Amino acid sequence: YDEWRDLQEKPFLVVTENKFCLDEDSSNPHVSNLELTMGDKLMLVDSKDPGVTKDGRIPYDTYEVYIPVRGFCGKIEFEKAFIPAYHSVSEGYLPYTREHVIELAFASHGERYGWGGMFNARDCSQYIMELYRCFGLQFARNTGGQMAMQCKTLYIDGLSDAAKKEIISAIPAGSCLYFPGHAMIYLGEVDGNLYVISAVGTMNPDGTHDGEVKSIHTVSINDLSVRRRNGKTWLESLTVIKVIENE
Repeated sequence: YDEWRDLQEKPFLVVTENKFCLDEDSSNPHVSNLELTMGDKLMLVDSKDPGVTKDGRIPYDTYEVYIPVRGFCGKIEFEKAFIPAYHSVSEGYLPYTREHVIELAFASHGERYGWGGMFNARDCSQYIMELYRCFGLQFARNTGGQMAMQCKTLYIDGLSDAAKKEIISAIPAGSCLYFPGHAMIYLGEVDGNLYVISAVGTMNPDGTHDGEVKSIHTVSINDLSVRRRNGKTWLESLTVIKVIENE
């Protein structure tokens, strides 16, 4: 525990872009081309203890971080790695603002959907979980767990579409909307339409009763008039709203 506690007190870096790979490093297979994703938290190397790769590279115009790896007999060890300065990262957690939430949400716009992490992609709840990790907020992994989180919660199950729309119109952008099996981030209202962004599996984008349900499988933007396989609109289906406040 003491070792874990000490690590929590070290300066750290948080990845704030969708994903990227570290540079190829033939001298260190543990970190060569290693993929980092949004919300990853990495301990910064003390500037008084800079590393030098086996081919002589020094940390110039880069962030130097520790990468945890599996060492001898399964014990954790740390390898030094460089992150180029052009990548989107934050020293410490990103300040929690609505603007930052939306910026992070759009960083994955158009990316493939992957249920349970299939295809090295995110599903709806993982998309939200990793986004909010950038602020130091730990969300549950699955939709049901996120719906049960202790924060400002609005229960809208059973309300009319008009009542739901009135409530949603008043919440801040960046709030999380849920119905069983799906989670999304509220973006705002345009011309009376309520827009969200989420990692979507299937939906009927036409919003008509006789429209075809299609495999979207993309982090996409849509309004709440789209329909599910059961024929209900997303607006009809919504049951819970989570408003994440800056306390």
